[in-house]
Amino acid sequence: MNSSSTRAENLEPTKETSNTINTYLTPGYGVSRIRRRASRHRNASKSLQRKIECGSEEIDVALHGPSFNLMSQDQAMQSCPELGYRHSHSWHSAPASRDPHSGTCQGSPLSQPTTPTSLLHRLDGRLRQAYFESPFGSSRSLSVSSLEDSADDSRSQAGKERRRRARDSEANRNDGYSSADDSASVPIMSAPVVHQGTPPNCFTFNNYPIPPCDPVWLHTSTNSTYSLSYKMFRPILRQCAQRAATPLRPCVTRTFASASGPSFNWEDPLASNNLLTEEERAIGDTAERYCQEQLLPRVLKAYRDESYDPKILEEMGELGLLGATIEGYDCAGASSVAGGLITRAVERVDSGYRSGMSVQSSLVMGGIYEHGSAEQKEKFLPKMAKGKMLGAFGLTEPNHGSDPGSMETVAKPHPTKKGYYSLSGAKTWITNSPIADVLMVWAKLQETGKIRGFLVERKDCPPGTLETPAIKDKNGLRASITGMIQLDNCPVPENNMFPEVEGLRGPFSCLNNARYGIAMGVMGALEDCLARARTYSLERKQFKGNPLARYQLVQKKLADASTDAAYGTLAAIQVGRLKDEGKATPEMISMVKRQNCDTALRNARLLQEIFGGNAASDEYMIGRHVANLFVTQTYEGQSDIHSLILGRAITGIQAFV
Repeated sequence: MNSSSTRAENLEPTKETSNTINTYLTPGYGVSRIRRRASRHRNASKSLQRKIECGSEEIDVALHGPSFNLMSQDQAMQSCPELGYRHSHSWHSAPASRDPHSGTCQGSPLSQPTTPTSLLHRLDGRLRQAYFESPFGSSRSLSVSSLEDSADDSRSQAGKERRRRARDSEANRNDGYSSADDSASVPIMSAPVVHQGTPPNCFTFNNYPIPPCDPVWLHTSTNSTYSLSYKMFRPILRQCAQRAATPLRPCVTRTFASASGPSFNWEDPLASNNLLTEEERAIGDTAERYCQEQLLPRVLKAYRDESYDPKILEEMGELGLLGATIEGYDCAGASSVAGGLITRAVERVDSGYRSGMSVQSSLVMGGIYEHGSAEQKEKFLPKMAKGKMLGAFGLTEPNHGSDPGSMETVAKPHPTKKGYYSLSGAKTWITNSPIADVLMVWAKLQETGKIRGFLVERKDCPPGTLETPAIKDKNGLRASITGMIQLDNCPVPENNMFPEVEGLRGPFSCLNNARYGIAMGVMGALEDCLARARTYSLERKQFKGNPLARYQLVQKKLADASTDAAYGTLAAIQVGRLKDEGKATPEMISMVKRQNCDTALRNARLLQEIFGGNAASDEYMIGRHVANLFVTQTYEGQSDIHSLILGRAITGIQAFV
């Protein structure tokens, strides 16, 4: 085939393009409508990206293997005038075969001009039956058939019976491509692709002719070039002749999966559970059952009263959920991913409960395990793993939050007790401090200015040297207990100081353990928001009894939240694997903490809008999650601080000062 093709963006629409439109090949689209559409394209080059300029005499359109020819109108009229081409509202049938050299027709054309109405009546039943009864694929044999054979056969009794069965099939299928009641789903055909070749003039499916797919011919009189613009493939013609004058719009009912294919699980969209080991699944299931059965029933009262029951940590300890990633010392020795699954299960109920557990497990127990002496590990870890001893982590100060290097808490040799340090200073926003038995306090040595970690035992502090008042009237994390640490020449044994770690490396390594737990945990809160918003949108009916879930804006909010939750979970699992292999960098943890906290808060706020005014009631739970997630975005490294950490890693430039 002699042709020269150019890219779509090189097509320059001209005045003749819109003024010399010949026809639209599908019934129901008049010339005036096509003219208006072409006029809109006149000066919009971007709108022509799907158009293809072809200087040949015919165009081959392929759909998963089958193909057919479309001839220029002038050439078709010259070679086969008996086909009855019209300038509007006619289906332009190509001849059965054509000599590519002489351009003359071979075969039997239709005996009379074909109008859209008669053609629809003759072909509709067979087309529907052929499409619904046979899956479309490259394995199907496609043969050439003339329209005359099809027209004659459609008049037969067998044709009438097939049309009747097609109508029944259509009623059962709700006028769609596939049936939601069937286990198998008929695949939807993709958009056509234009290429070169000399295929048959028309194609059939199980010997039933299939019409072209809505091409629009735009003819320019200057160079006889044809531009073909394709819309969605429409293989099904409407049955009723009265509907032939209306646009053919397919009504598609898609099933989620075929009988042999996998199904979509909205609760685990990207099948992240498949990435977990059997042990990790068992640990996650144990944590989920405990949280839903024991924590969920009491969280609302705890949030309203701003109270925290210390027995919760003891219950978690009995299940082996505390310090789960630590080897030995009565700890589970599980993977980092398993530890993340625990935090996700707890935060699915409330971020405050997860915060209390994270301080115990990651900050205090993790810090002792990583930096403590053998004596310190034996003394504290077994009791803390059982929840018999509670811990708190003191780093943030009233005047120094994101800049812990400027802390003012100091440690100096005790003036009267040999082998003791005297600690003075204040820490604030310390989770568990009012109920903690041991407090990990970071202070600067007065002699060297180096930051060191101390384990302050409440029972050994003389009266007046240690105070831990609670902070009340919080807007978030009300189900956890938060307070201050006030030290006034508090004596701490030298043996309770971490022996080797100096500087911010010590507290930051503890924070990285907790930050990973937060990154996985907030996905649990977001998933709970999604589940509650989904249930509410399906049950709440507005505007003529329609559920909220029917409306597009609601579905977009649900889709965005589901996507971000799935992506965040996969990212956290990946970082957890690298963490266990010793390959995770602090920047990786900053990335997932920042991203997951930001997306969880943003999506929770959007999902909150689905509840309307009911979101103001704490009984719907969504407002509590939103308030909590704001805090998780802030503590243990505010989101902007993590941005600067990543920016420094990317550029090599320090932006903190």
